[in-house]
Amino acid sequence: MNFAINTKHYKASDIFSYNQVKPLPGLPSFLNLHFKSAIKDKTPLIGPGIYIVAFDGEPVYLGKYLGVQDAPFSGNVINLRWSKHIATLTLRGKRLSMSQRALQQSLEMAPKSAIVRALNNVDKEMLHRDRGCQTTARRLNFAHKNWGDFASLDNITLERFTFTYIRLTPNAEDISTPAIRQFVSEAESSLINDFYLPCNSTAIKSAELEKINLDDLVAVTQKLLTQSQSTQEISEKDAAPDLTRNDINSDKDAQEELLNPFEVRLEKAQNWAREFVAGLISHFEDKDAVEVHYTNTNNGDMRLRVYWQTPSGSNKSQNFATLEWHDKGGTFLINTEAAAKDLNDLSMTVRANTLPAQLKLTEAVYQEKEGALNRLFENAALLIKARHGGVQL
Repeated sequence: MNFAINTKHYKASDIFSYNQVKPLPGLPSFLNLHFKSAIKDKTPLIGPGIYIVAFDGEPVYLGKYLGVQDAPFSGNVINLRWSKHIATLTLRGKRLSMSQRALQQSLEMAPKSAIVRALNNVDKEMLHRDRGCQTTARRLNFAHKNWGDFASLDNITLERFTFTYIRLTPNAEDISTPAIRQFVSEAESSLINDFYLPCNSTAIKSAELEKINLDDLVAVTQKLLTQSQSTQEISEKDAAPDLTRNDINSDKDAQEELLNPFEVRLEKAQNWAREFVAGLISHFEDKDAVEVHYTNTNNGDMRLRVYWQTPSGSNKSQNFATLEWHDKGGTFLINTEAAAKDLNDLSMTVRANTLPAQLKLTEAVYQEKEGALNRLFENAALLIKARHGGVQL
């Protein structure tokens, strides 16, 4: 391999905007921020590489980005990775969740922490549900130590986070995608196993790892990516597989950048499909009582859930839409509630199921009916609430 290495530093306050939203019912009040990319030109953020997240100039996390599967020099690291990192490191993102194991580890690491106790006292089903932004015990411990700043997060505190991207740039050499992905993955593993970073998980004991400052870590990473390059080809069968959460060693804290099955499949999808899902998530993250979450049903799906309070004062919730991505044909299969006008406008199929309206969403329908799609999901949430007395139509 023969790649050029491009290194850029970004202040979090320059690449993210955020707004305050209501937390999901049953979760702590501090899970109430929606982080969004503030960068217009994402060209410098496309492609595979190693990134380092630092706070007050000290590196706290190192990770990799491999581009979109089968197209390593596409996608962008902010939307697909860094927005999750800023939400989990500050412990302020609305979509945060954590596993039962991570919660137990947090209780062991910081038993007197008020934020750890707050998370331990909430609805566990809500806390553990996968919303695509899982945090870890190490990150929670980091947030605990800096909670005086993160509890009232502002742009001054956000500016103290920096993201350094050491990125491979494409060249004329014909190198297989598996070779590129394995090359970057092996570099990341080597760095994590050599240096202590408080928010990375490793099988090696922290005391045995070398501490390193940001400038030296950047230099070591650049040198590793440069010196490790070779022209040896790697076949598809020899390439390192991508990991999902099911592959995590049980002795290690779960890494939130490991994607759920729906997100893994979506990374292989066309741009319009990723754009549709990103827009849908962003739209409902600003809503008071709508939750985006994921399950392993049908090899991985995404679901939208609405919450409401009944006239008697009890809290209720129900899914109002499920989305499956089908690689073959490049379509979403969407099951939802639907008003009569939405059924007609989108030519939906009616079935005798819990969510009776079904839509096969293609790129052509998405481009032509974007307004009708937005209305479909809004109305579906209202219909569910109205049926159970949560709103009067």
